[in-house]
Amino acid sequence: MFGYEGGKIHPLRPSKKYDPKDDSQKIIDLLLLSNEKTNHYCCINDINKLYFSQASKNISKKYLCRRCFNVYHSKESLANHLELCSKHGAVRVMMPVNEDDTPQHLYYKNHQRQMKHPWSAYADFECFNNPISACSPGERKSFTKQYQKHTPCGFGLLIKCFDNKLYPPKFIQNTAKSPDEDVAQIFADILESEFKNICQMVPANKKKYPKKKKWDCDAFKKATHCHVCGGVLGQDKVWDHCHYTGKYRGASHSKCNMDFQVPKYFPVFFHNLSGYDSHLFIKNLGVSDGNIKCIANNEEKYISFSKKIVVGKYIDKKDEKEKESKREIRFIDSFKFMSTSLEKLAANLPISRVFQKSRGSL
Repeated sequence: MFGYEGGKIHPLRPSKKYDPKDDSQKIIDLLLLSNEKTNHYCCINDINKLYFSQASKNISKKYLCRRCFNVYHSKESLANHLELCSKHGAVRVMMPVNEDDTPQHLYYKNHQRQMKHPWSAYADFECFNNPISACSPGERKSFTKQYQKHTPCGFGLLIKCFDNKLYPPKFIQNTAKSPDEDVAQIFADILESEFKNICQMVPANKKKYPKKKKWDCDAFKKATHCHVCGGVLGQDKVWDHCHYTGKYRGASHSKCNMDFQVPKYFPVFFHNLSGYDSHLFIKNLGVSDGNIKCIANNEEKYISFSKKIVVGKYIDKKDEKEKESKREIRFIDSFKFMSTSLEKLAANLPISRVFQKSRGSL
C-alpha cells in the first residue's frame, strides 16, 4: 500500500511476504488517496512506471524497493537489499533541499589537511607470554584472574620520509639480550632521540627561495585552477613549492598557499595500538620530560595519545628571552582505519620488482 502527498508517492504498509526472486508471486499494489472528508483506494498496474514517471526520464529497466523506494538495476541486487530493509519499517528517503528545491551538497573545506607528513614512523612489538602463578579468590564473588604476562622481547621501528633523497628510510630493530632488559624503555628513548635529530636537521634542509625552472614557469602560466582546493584562479595566483626539496607543486590561491602548511606533529603508527601495543610502552613515555595527552575510549583503551618533547631552544625577538621549542609525537592506531589483519592488508600490496627478480632467480 502506498500514499500520495505533495505530488509524490510514498510507502505506507508493505507486505512482509514479498519475494523479488519469485516471479510467480502475484503482487497487488494499492494507492491510498485521502483528504479531510474521504479516503479512496486505487489499483496500481505498474508501480515502476508510476514512480519513474516522477523521478527519472530514463527508460531502462529498473527495480524498485517497495519499502524505501531505492532503485536497483537487477533482481539480485534488490533481493540482497531486502534482507536488511525488511527488518525496518517502510520509509522513503528524502534528501535535504534548499529553499528553491535545489539539492544541497556537502563540500570539503579543510584542504590544508591534504598535506603529507614529511616524516612518519611505523612500529611493532613482539612479546613473550610468561605464565603467572596466583591463587583464586572465593567462588562466591566475581573476580579476574591473571594467568600470563606479556613481556616485550623486541621491536621494529621504520622511519620514512616523503623524499628518500632527503632522508633515506631508516629501520631500527632491537631484540632483548637478557630477560631483565627493558625493551619498552629502549624503544621510547630511541624514538625520542631520532625525533630530536630530525627536528634539528629540518632548518638546515629548508629551501624557502628555490631557483625557478623554465618548465615550471610555463606550467605556472598555463595553470587555471588551484592545485590545493581546485577552484578557478584569477588575479589571485601565487607560486607554491615544497619548502624541503624546493620542487614546484603548482599554482594556488594566496590563502590556500598560506594554509597549506606542513603538520607540526610526528605520527607514529601501530596496528592495534589501542588494543595491545599501547599497554606495553605508554608508562615508559612518562620517564622523560614532556606532557602526555590522550583521547581515551575507556580506562584501558586509548584512541590516540601524544607527547610534547623539547627539541631545542630559541631567542624570542619580542622579549629577547630564551624559550624552549617543543614538537609533538602522536601515536595513531592504523586498525581504526583498516580493521583487518596485517596479513590481509599486505596481500593487497603489489609485489615489488626487486622481489620479483629475486624470486625469479631462486
